[in-house]
Amino acid sequence: MVAIAQVAKVDFPLRNPGELISGIVTLKNVGDEPTGLEAGFFGLLITTLWDGQEYPLSMYSITAPGETVTFYFTSLGAMPEGEAMIEIVGGTRIGEAWRSDDVVVWSISEGGQVPEAKPVLPLLLIAAVTLLILGRK
Repeated sequence: MVAIAQVAKVDFPLRNPGELISGIVTLKNVGDEPTGLEAGFFGLLITTLWDGQEYPLSMYSITAPGETVTFYFTSLGAMPEGEAMIEIVGGTRIGEAWRSDDVVVWSISEGGQVPEAKPVLPLLLIAAVTLLILGRK
């Protein structure tokens, strides 16, 4: 296997509109190899969802399985009015290729992770088809 980046901690404190956004993201190596030339290097791509700006950052250090590495962002632009949503992609760079390992959408104004949409409709459809099949037996 290889090194796999998982977003372990996010801390982007609430800012007033117009203030510069800064914070930290910690990635954990949940793979079974340390980062390095063969297994890849950790990196982050943060996209500010209100204006689509991207902020890439890579860390080139050896991170053993189960260990973490912390990335510091000093400016993601200015805090907008209202909600500030960012998309955090933790990944592994192997040679020239980038593999996205973990994606988190974070609300700076609420200070937390945004819940993912649950696939309710497909699950209801599967349940209905299953009941129809079982009812015909």
